[in-house]
Amino acid sequence: MKTKAVILAGGRGTRLFPITRDLPKTLIHIHGKPIIEYILDRVVEIGIKEIIVVIGHYGGKIKKLVGDVYKGSSIKYIINPIYEQTNSTYSLWLTKEVVGEDLLVINADTIFNRGILKYLVESNYEVALSIDDTISGSLPEDSMKVTIIDGLIRNASKKIPPERTHGDAIGIYRFKGEGVKYLFNELDLLIEKNILDQLFTFAVKAIMAKKNVYPVSTNGLSWIEIDDQNDLKEAHLVVKNILDEENYVDSSKNPFQGR
Repeated sequence: MKTKAVILAGGRGTRLFPITRDLPKTLIHIHGKPIIEYILDRVVEIGIKEIIVVIGHYGGKIKKLVGDVYKGSSIKYIINPIYEQTNSTYSLWLTKEVVGEDLLVINADTIFNRGILKYLVESNYEVALSIDDTISGSLPEDSMKVTIIDGLIRNASKKIPPERTHGDAIGIYRFKGEGVKYLFNELDLLIEKNILDQLFTFAVKAIMAKKNVYPVSTNGLSWIEIDDQNDLKEAHLVVKNILDEENYVDSSKNPFQGR
């Protein structure tokens, strides 16, 4: 079973206007490189050969930059034609016919240490979320907070109170086997009810009542989700930390590297 990756890149990124007025958020440059290339590099590095990118807002600019093959991995584009009226629930639902039975779902505004992705793939759970469990309690309003009880995620929402917040869902998900069926069953129900304006974590919350959803720790590795101008400023330091962490691991494997 080959793991595929879905990158959700259809949104307008309105909190970063005017930068994103005529540019997809994922094409904003950090240290001279667009966000999506940081994501693609790490997806390719862990061996994923098929990548699906859902595009909407100025999606043609993403296609022009990335192309149909990226460092040996194939890129397929799914267009969300109603991205202005919908959210990631609808964008992910559009991938139903092409995702297969094992997929990573990655928000296109999240940059992360490649080790985080490896932990998620190696965990082998049917439904799992990458969780920064080094932070808890009172998190920023826009954080996707989680409640973890007996080793399972019992809730995921931006509105969880501090006393029930045990970590931050960083925007990377894994669905495998039965987990994929559960995911698209819930997405189908939302689409049938014309609930198109929700983040797809709305569907993940519904799965929690029917199937175990596991947290996979980031183990303290660096990541950032870029939602607004403050995140964009912070991203320059966080990306430097990510590169330093990865270079440290690489040089530890090869003690002669860099000499």
